[in-house]
Amino acid sequence: MRTPGKRIEHQAKRNQEKPVGVGPKLRAHANDHASNRETLPGNLKNAESLLVFLSQRANEERERIQDPEFRTTSRFGAALLEVLTKLNCSQSRLAKLAQVNPSQLSFWLRPRESKATREVGPNEVCRIAWAVARLIDRGQYRGPGRGHLDVVLNSLLWLAGYSSAISHEDVIWRKKIVSADDPPKSLRVGWFEWTPFLGLGPTGFSKEVAEQVCSFFHRGPVQFVKVPMHLMSECLREREIDITAPVMMRFPRRLGWLRFSEPIPGIRVGFDAIFQTRRQREILATGAIEAIHSGETFQAKHLNLDCIEPIVATGESTEFVAKFAFDIEAKSIQPTGSTGHAHDLIEPEILARTAKEKGRILFTNEYTAEAARNQLPGELMKLSDLVGEGIRKQVRLPFAFGVNSEEPKLLNAVNKSIAVLQELRYFTNQIKKFGLPHGKANSSVSDQQSRRK
Repeated sequence: MRTPGKRIEHQAKRNQEKPVGVGPKLRAHANDHASNRETLPGNLKNAESLLVFLSQRANEERERIQDPEFRTTSRFGAALLEVLTKLNCSQSRLAKLAQVNPSQLSFWLRPRESKATREVGPNEVCRIAWAVARLIDRGQYRGPGRGHLDVVLNSLLWLAGYSSAISHEDVIWRKKIVSADDPPKSLRVGWFEWTPFLGLGPTGFSKEVAEQVCSFFHRGPVQFVKVPMHLMSECLREREIDITAPVMMRFPRRLGWLRFSEPIPGIRVGFDAIFQTRRQREILATGAIEAIHSGETFQAKHLNLDCIEPIVATGESTEFVAKFAFDIEAKSIQPTGSTGHAHDLIEPEILARTAKEKGRILFTNEYTAEAARNQLPGELMKLSDLVGEGIRKQVRLPFAFGVNSEEPKLLNAVNKSIAVLQELRYFTNQIKKFGLPHGKANSSVSDQQSRRK
């Protein structure tokens, strides 16, 4: 018989040997971790080699995945089988960790050996990816598997035929890239005619840039939708288009309607004005040319406002520039033509004015003014022809894509594509190809405000 002292000593010894609070569930969890340690790669180097294998296999299949006749489940199954072999893990164990049906998992792993009832779905792929990452980690709290979950998940999604870069309303990772019954969704790019960036078709610099940028994150077709410039923001809000071509000038007023991508490197647009040649003596106030040549920047006081009326196209950035950069209170007129910008105002508001009517001067971007003057050299003049090229350099705004303000994922994808292409000097080469002037950023107030926004 044990004395009280012996009993206390014996109980204390048993308490030391027995884990405190270990019930059936915690014991099973401990066994699960022990099993993980037995089946997973032995070191970080093995884990990294497995991650490289997965990403390489997915990249090899990217082009073939877009073929409607391509059976994505078989590729997914073959890659996953290799992963299980490298992990020394059984199918039943993976099914248990991923919480998927073991029989269905067998169908997905070997679809050609059996009659699978359906292809693997995106939900199952996500659960399997998490289970694989867990296996790679060997029970580590901060292991390489879940630390690089994006590699595992995106690789398996691609191999299964799903995209991780779709619009929010389609629910991320839920839309098949290809299907015989459901072809990939077109990405709708809004555009308007604007020489020299976009010609009829469309053709030109901005069209090629849009196609190249979109190809980085969108695997379906790109559809160009012609939209008048003044309706571009409305079409984005109403989701009639998904993105605008890179012809939108970044300035603060537009930020309430849409979000701008990062600027297209090397492109800056200045401003000018256009008027009837026969009215050139009416345009400037007395002493204006001398004052500008002596160093003054162009302002409203240099215009002869008794004889000439400044106008701008509604919705153009020139509305902002005329008021805040040139201190000009210009009349805003809505364009009604096909382009939706200042080009549509030249005929009815400039050329159609009779000698008895007060003349008008149309403020617009330098390229629209240049194209109009070159088209009708005897009838139209540019303001810079009178006051010098300095006016075109006072304010220079960058180009960008326009994206719906409720589509941050799409905006992020566009920005990443622009960054990659900039590293490859793509934009510099395109600017040279189309013979465009290589613009440089200046320190204008409006440009700085736009970039801070």
